[in-house]
Amino acid sequence: GYSFNYPSSLTIGPNGQINTVFLAVQYPATGPYVFYVDFITGKNTLADTYNYDDFMSNLKDYINVPVGTQGPEGGICNGCLLKPFNLTYTRNPNITIDGKAAYVFTSNSGEKRIVIQNNNNFYVIGGYGIDNVNNYFDKILPTFKFTQ
Repeated sequence: GYSFNYPSSLTIGPNGQINTVFLAVQYPATGPYVFYVDFITGKNTLADTYNYDDFMSNLKDYINVPVGTQGPEGGICNGCLLKPFNLTYTRNPNITIDGKAAYVFTSNSGEKRIVIQNNNNFYVIGGYGIDNVNNYFDKILPTFKFTQ
């Protein structure tokens, strides 16, 4: 499991609990997801995730690309637009979250995705870079902790 804190001006959105593998915080309540967490285990399929796209389908390839690279080298593409959202993701330098290495990606739309492996599970933490979303994202991220 995991936990995180978020400002009281934000709410768990009406679609924030899509299923047991996804939780999102919105601002305003009908606005963009400022912070979301996808939980991926061997027990659920990628189709259960919030962003079921080429990035999620090739997650293990993405975490192995060099910093500054768009897409897995020798994989599905390098810099191509990923289906179904027509985005590219660039690998950024790793950060540490709750003592674990976290792989950071940014899309050409401003979305952030951070991938962390905890035991045999993957967590994808994301948020959209519009309005003041990055400010909220950057405030919430340091509070993210694994509970088990």
